[in-house]
Amino acid sequence: MMLSHKDLELMVALSQHKNFGKAALHCRLSQPALSLRLKKMEKITQAPLVMRGSSFRGFTREGDLVLNWAHKLLADSESMRQEIQALKNIIDGRLVLGIFPTAMPFATKISTELRRKNPCLSIEIHSLTSDEILKKLEKCTLDAGLMPIENSDDSFTDFLYEEHYILIAPQTLVKTRKSHLKWEDAARLPLCLLTNERQIKQRIFDIFAEVNTNPNVVVEANDLAAVMAQVTNGNAATILPFSSANYLTEMNSLITFNLIEPVVTEKIGLMFNDHSALRPIALELKEIINKLL
Repeated sequence: MMLSHKDLELMVALSQHKNFGKAALHCRLSQPALSLRLKKMEKITQAPLVMRGSSFRGFTREGDLVLNWAHKLLADSESMRQEIQALKNIIDGRLVLGIFPTAMPFATKISTELRRKNPCLSIEIHSLTSDEILKKLEKCTLDAGLMPIENSDDSFTDFLYEEHYILIAPQTLVKTRKSHLKWEDAARLPLCLLTNERQIKQRIFDIFAEVNTNPNVVVEANDLAAVMAQVTNGNAATILPFSSANYLTEMNSLITFNLIEPVVTEKIGLMFNDHSALRPIALELKEIINKLL
C-alpha cells in the first residue's frame, strides 16, 4: 500500500503550519481525522513520522524523509496537471518564487507582466537570501529563484544580466555633479548596508579591502525598506546593485552614482528545481523575463 496524494499534502501542511489543528483545517479534516490518518500513514511506512505529544513537536528522521519525498511527488503531480492545462492553452496554478532582496523591483515587473498575460495564475513571492533560495529549491518548496550566480553552466540555471554597484545618497551628503564616485570616496560617507544578503554584503567589503580602505558603516538593516528609510531621512548613503535604483525612481531627494575604481559586476540568474524547470509556468516565466530584459 502507498501513501495517497492527501497523505502527502498533510505532511506538507504540517511542515508549513507546525500545528495539528491548523494543518487539519488546511486539509479540510477534523483534528481526530488527522490523527487517525497519521496513524494509518505510520502503519503504511512502518515508522513513526511525528514526535509524539499534545502539540506538534516536529518530524522524526523518517518523517523528514517522507516530507522531502512529499514535496517532490507533489511537484511532479503539479507539473503533470499544468502540462495537461497547457494543451488547452491555459497557464494556471501557483508559481512560488524566491527573490534575493535587491532584485525585488525586477520581481515586481515580472509578476505584473505574468499576471497581465495569465490572469488564472497565482504568484507567491518570498524575499530570501541566496542560501535560503538554494535550500528551498533543493527541497522543491520553490519553483524558481532570482539571485546572484557563480556561473550559468547548470542546465537548471539561466543567466539573465550583469549587475553593477551604485551609491545612493541624500543630496545633503554628497556635493558633486559627477555621475560616478570612487569606492574609496564612498568609504568616507556614513553608510547603511543591507545585512540579510550575505553574498552582496561580503562582496562590498571585499571591494573596500581591494582599495585598502575601511567603510564608515554607521547602520545595518536586514530589510531593503529599512535601509532606504535611513537614506531618505538623510542619515546615511547606501550601496546596492543598480537594478534596485528602480525602487527609488520617485525619490527626488536622492542621487545615485556609479561606483568606479574598480567597476565590479555580478551575474544575476534564474534558477529552477529539476521538478519545475520544464513546467509550462517555468517556460512562460522565462519568456516574460526575456521580454523585460
